[in-house]
Amino acid sequence: MAMESVAHPLLVDEVTLKARIRPRWALLLPNVPLVCQIAASCYRAIQGPDVLPWALLCSIWVSDMGLFHTGFFFMLPVPACIHLEKVGSVMLQGVVVIIWALWGCIMVANGATWQWSVFVLVAAIYIFTEFVPALRTDFWKAGPAHGQGMYTHTGNLIFELCLWSLYA
Repeated sequence: MAMESVAHPLLVDEVTLKARIRPRWALLLPNVPLVCQIAASCYRAIQGPDVLPWALLCSIWVSDMGLFHTGFFFMLPVPACIHLEKVGSVMLQGVVVIIWALWGCIMVANGATWQWSVFVLVAAIYIFTEFVPALRTDFWKAGPAHGQGMYTHTGNLIFELCLWSLYA
């Protein structure tokens, strides 16, 4: 009687693992603006006066890089009944709202004027390059697809540098 090999539901098989790991060149290009965002947010947190919002933004960007852009989040060993693609897609939308709220706090605290129009532009970039396409195709793949485009983090970086004008 031959023994059948049954995969443990908590372990990720090698084929799935290879499919979820992005090639190094695919990681580099979209991550250049993200690395700059990390550095800029860290610098602003150190310089103050809005230490807490900038530190939170920095930690969000670091975790975005470490979990989503590398694909590590989607390789976590979880029971088969938990679909990390779906969890990541929902979590991504919540984090976007938190980021927008932190930016709003920074702008309100510092009396922003023209920065609000740049904020609307950056929000539109996210909505039309990531959110709407996810809704039109498969929303549950928005999490794994995040970090592959060039527009969102480039727009975020430009906006965060615009926020620096509040401290001049």
